[in-house]
Amino acid sequence: MQVDKKFLEICKKFNENRVEYIVCGAYACKLHGIEKISGQQRFTNDYDFIVDPSEENIKKIKRALKKINPDVKDLHNDDLKKYRVIKIVGEAEIDLIAKLWQIDYKIAIDDAVIKGIQGIKIPVLSLDKLIETKINSFRERDKADVYWLKKLKKKPK
Repeated sequence: MQVDKKFLEICKKFNENRVEYIVCGAYACKLHGIEKISGQQRFTNDYDFIVDPSEENIKKIKRALKKINPDVKDLHNDDLKKYRVIKIVGEAEIDLIAKLWQIDYKIAIDDAVIKGIQGIKIPVLSLDKLIETKINSFRERDKADVYWLKKLKKKPK
């Protein structure tokens, strides 16, 4: 599995600043092993994180990302209470998600799994919840993800 250095840098900074986050989307698929079971690379243009939308956590996110993406300064402490998703565009495109369908941080953390990559502990959305976030999508790549995620779920451990 090939993991972007920028993704790892973001997760490391989130951990150092005690950000409450969970990886979701394509990177969660990658971290669960979708590329290995499908035999295909899972490409993505952004990094998706379900985050606790509290003002305290937003302050932590801003501290964590200030050197990675200076545009994070434009994020207001209450933005994720107003909007479900905030996209921070720059060298790294980052989606901060307050709620993905019916899944928010409090629900996602219950059965999140920790994946260790290059010494960085990364909280990842569980397979069941990842499938739940993609199963009703209109995007073809999400439908393909669901197919492979279900195969992963059936695979003996």
